[in-house]
Amino acid sequence: MIVFSYFYNIMQLELFPNFPRLSASDLPTIHDWTKDWETFDYPSDTPESMGQSSQQSEIITYLHALFGAIMANQTLYYFVSSDIFMYFSKQAFVENKKGIFELETVKKVRAPDLLLVQGAKKGARKSFILESEHQKAHAAERSLYFVVIEIMSDSNYADKDDLKNMLRFYNEAKIQELIIVHTKPTITLEVYWRLGDSLQRILFAEQYSIQSLRVHFEVELAKSPTESDKLWVINSKTGERFENYATERQIRKDAMAQFKAMKVQAEKERIAREEAEIRATQAEEKATQAEEKATQAEEKATQAEEKATQAEEKATQERLARLNAEAQNKEEMLALQEREEELRKALFELEEIKNLLKVQEQYKADDIF
Repeated sequence: MIVFSYFYNIMQLELFPNFPRLSASDLPTIHDWTKDWETFDYPSDTPESMGQSSQQSEIITYLHALFGAIMANQTLYYFVSSDIFMYFSKQAFVENKKGIFELETVKKVRAPDLLLVQGAKKGARKSFILESEHQKAHAAERSLYFVVIEIMSDSNYADKDDLKNMLRFYNEAKIQELIIVHTKPTITLEVYWRLGDSLQRILFAEQYSIQSLRVHFEVELAKSPTESDKLWVINSKTGERFENYATERQIRKDAMAQFKAMKVQAEKERIAREEAEIRATQAEEKATQAEEKATQAEEKATQAEEKATQAEEKATQERLARLNAEAQNKEEMLALQEREEELRKALFELEEIKNLLKVQEQYKADDIF
């Protein structure tokens, strides 16, 4: 990549005479840098001093206040702290009292000089537990981006294992960006990026930019023995230097105003979303009610149609019954008429017989006389 080529070919500097030089084609792995720093002879003007130097404290204070304001001005979700204990757990073989190595969960801890976390929920913490923070961010559908800044002091240089252990810790913690600010013999920046599964050293220089925060580091070397080197933070967008705490306070003031405005806007958007959800729910309920009414109306229409069909069937049956009854009555009337006709014929014949009998009786009477 062009960026890496630029870093290696242009910006790689030699801090000390016996500093292990790295070529552009020889990217160090975690094993490479542990071996480098095991054999490195750290210089120290005051080896008896094991605490923070005034220069280290000044840089930490400056960066802590400044990055708190910068990140507040860029996002609602961030965490900035200095000297907070960072924890994570890992599986490791531990020797027990019997001299047997057993696989156990080991808690690793370190207190970075400055910890910057993008995507984390803002707020005070007694400690920063990586597993818990990742779980919270994942639940909120956010990801965490870690930038750690370590300011080297005499105590760091006096302990040859300190930087090796520091790199191992941040490598296992899987942070994305590590910036080591060397203060001996002059301020120089040593930068590590996570490339693949491990931190890789990409830069030794007096300048460096944190792209995710849009800021640029720049070293101003002392012009006389009575002065000390200065580490400045530059606004990448405007090119302006954040020189003092008045600047920081103004940034913080602007950031707080912007944060309040963003919070108000976020609250308005939340209320608007809730109202929209309520309206959508009400519309859905009305649609459901209308659908239920339509279903009920359809059921009633079906029932009415069934009743009409039943009534029509009943009427048809009644008409058939009447027709059958009428047909039966007609047959009975015809039968009665035929019977009546037979009776009339019988009466007529009986009347003729009666008349014949009368005539015979008359003839008999005439004969007697």
